Amino acid sequence: MAQPQEWRGVRTIIEGTGAKLKVDNDEVLAETIGNVNGTGYFDAAQNPIGPWVVTEVLSRGTHLWNPQHFDPEGPFGTKMLAQNLVNGLNTAASFCLLVGYSPYTLEPVFAWPPKANASNRSHDDDTLSVVQLRQSPGEVIIGSSTILHYALSIPGNFRTFKKLHVTKRWLTAFTGGDLSVDQAKALTVGSCYSLYNGDAPVVVARINPATSSEVPNHIRPNMDDLQHPGQGPGPENRRLSEVLPRVEQYLLDKQQIKCFVYKAPYMSNLLYPPELYEELTKFAKAHPTDKFNAAAMLFAAQLWVDITGHPTGMMEQFASKANREIPPVSLPVFLVYFEHWLKIHEYLQCLQFIHPFRLIREMFMKDLSVSSELFWIKESVINPEHIRDLVLKAKSKHSEIPVGERVSLFPFMLSGTTMAHPQDMQQLPRLSPTRQAMYGIPDLRVLGLPSFHRQENNKRIIAMPKAIAQLSFHGIETLLYQPIPDGLLGIAQQGPTSQFGSSTKSGTIWTHEFQVDLDPTTLEERQWRMAPELIPGLPAETFIKPEMLASWFRVSDRRLAWLNQLGVLGQVQLRTGPDGLPGYNGMPLENEAHLIPPAAMASVLQRALQDPSNRSLMPEPVAPIDRLNSIMDLLRERPKLSHVVWKELFDQVEQMTVPGNELSILVLLGAMTDAKESFARDSGFLTDFIRTAPDDTALLLGQVTSWCAQYMCRMVRVPAATEADANWWSNEANREAARNHDVRVYIHVDGAHRRFSEGLHVAQREHNEALGKQLAGVGLDEIKALQGLHQNEAIFTAIEEQIEDLRCYIRSKGQGHRLT
Repeated sequence: MAQPQEWRGVRTIIEGTGAKLKVDNDEVLAETIGNVNGTGYFDAAQNPIGPWVVTEVLSRGTHLWNPQHFDPEGPFGTKMLAQNLVNGLNTAASFCLLVGYSPYTLEPVFAWPPKANASNRSHDDDTLSVVQLRQSPGEVIIGSSTILHYALSIPGNFRTFKKLHVTKRWLTAFTGGDLSVDQAKALTVGSCYSLYNGDAPVVVARINPATSSEVPNHIRPNMDDLQHPGQGPGPENRRLSEVLPRVEQYLLDKQQIKCFVYKAPYMSNLLYPPELYEELTKFAKAHPTDKFNAAAMLFAAQLWVDITGHPTGMMEQFASKANREIPPVSLPVFLVYFEHWLKIHEYLQCLQFIHPFRLIREMFMKDLSVSSELFWIKESVINPEHIRDLVLKAKSKHSEIPVGERVSLFPFMLSGTTMAHPQDMQQLPRLSPTRQAMYGIPDLRVLGLPSFHRQENNKRIIAMPKAIAQLSFHGIETLLYQPIPDGLLGIAQQGPTSQFGSSTKSGTIWTHEFQVDLDPTTLEERQWRMAPELIPGLPAETFIKPEMLASWFRVSDRRLAWLNQLGVLGQVQLRTGPDGLPGYNGMPLENEAHLIPPAAMASVLQRALQDPSNRSLMPEPVAPIDRLNSIMDLLRERPKLSHVVWKELFDQVEQMTVPGNELSILVLLGAMTDAKESFARDSGFLTDFIRTAPDDTALLLGQVTSWCAQYMCRMVRVPAATEADANWWSNEANREAARNHDVRVYIHVDGAHRRFSEGLHVAQREHNEALGKQLAGVGLDEIKALQGLHQNEAIFTAIEEQIEDLRCYIRSKGQGHRLT
């Protein structure tokens, strides 16, 4: 085995197919999940092996620009096509080429011909000059602030654009490159269609860039080496100096980095309070139609705290000159969109990061414009200031690396990127495998969406190996059944699509103690690891000199007796005072007892409570008996064909209302809100399915139809598991339960299940998609019939009114803060 590489007392040790990150004392900071290289999920024929699961998530961040604007036959699309220069649909004066993206919105930016005659200006360099760099539609972008496409940072590639726009000579511009003139012109069509179809944008590059698989990013190569050592030089085997990017001229201004730099923590070295993990878990589970990698949530929370705590919000140098303010972004929105922000830079091949607040706000607002109901985020689930306090309590496991130390990252430095490290930018050290393991950000291939293609129903069906699925919070998942669907690695299809996109690897994934299956019983132990001096039961001599112990105990007992004499125990909020003893604000000390007349002793408590800081925490409000009875009557008289959750809520509240015990109104409110959202999810799924499936063949004839029986049954009070099970309706006991409840329910559910199964079989096995869709369409009609049968509208409205009444009651008691 190779000698482990050490970095500041930390080593990466290969053990079998995995690896461990260890410090000098052999304490394990992190270890890999699965194979250290992220392989083992596909066989030689690229078929998945081992257990895989399928889930459905929202297609967030896929609406950044309107693809219709780039219709190849539209007014703008024609300007991108070189072939139109010949047939007269375009002119050299209006011809444009994709070069990169706006630093404010990430919308495409194009190189246009110079406004004035530039034949006498230098076009023999790669600087962003001479040509106009303009965003569509209309906005002029200062050249130096454009986020360049990675391929155009290869020496000579941007120079080609300038030559082409100035000289109008294709042969001169592309001589000596990897493309013939005809290939270059054809690639302009591919560039236009990539934006129109939502594919990864294509640029016309004279020299194809090297990839990170060809030139590993952690080692600085010899620039005189060939791409394929041992073979002769030629167009297919260039020197590395010709195929690796040069980026200083695009990223620096007077030797200062002018763009946003992601300064990430060394996460494998950090311990956060266990309560932070609980709060993030609660937030993720409140958004079951999104996918949250657990470790990525910590990176998101830390970055949001770092940005909002920075004097300028980490404003970019170019933006401060242009007076472009950083838009505000709330923590909940940031948590939801962080992975999409990180991953889209790889998808678009961005040379630098856009400020996350700029892009995340843009993504969220564009998504809301498509469907405010679908893409809304539950901001009240989490308290940003409380999260800030918890994040700032992070501690370091390894003393050599302080909590506040950060590593500066660009998109081409992330684990899983295909972009190779530049040949210049010496101030950016190449990250060794050990240092990469220390900052521990998950590989891009397991984050976010497989791609940013638009989906017609605004959702993606994603397939993941079970081991990878266990790293993230997401909604209902089901096994990926055999035979494996065609096109699993095709990122453009409707689904199911592999989480890894077109790759067959997950990349190296390092563990963190915050995991989806975190055992809550270990949280206290983790808390004591952060602050061992707070472990309960430590002897007093841990904190007090032994010779002072007896005196300290006498002083403590005297204070307790004094508080009892004052009559304030259990009545006022006690805190530790500067003398280290319990007390309250304005408390008379023991040696002042003679100054208090016996008759005045009774008023001590009254005076103490005049100070708000001394008031005990207000007890949780109790559910008024009349409101509780009204709710129970409503649930008791629920219609026969109403959702199963209303019965579950009735049983839950009935169990909580034990005679002699008062029921917390917050507990009641939480149970009712959960029930309402459970109904809304099931109802929303069926409604959305009915609306989108007719125009979405992959959805209509996909695995998701096997779940419909469970959704349909829950809508009309037939118990059904919320975990998807394709064989659930085949269980005779479940079928009998539906039949006994209402024969109409049985007919509609059974009819839908049979038609969907037949449609899937005919389409996949008999290769008759048209007949399969027709059969599945009959299944849709059965769902519509059940939708007209269920009796949920009135009780749902009544429950919503009761919830609002309870919230108003809590506010009337001065405890509205408990609702956040």
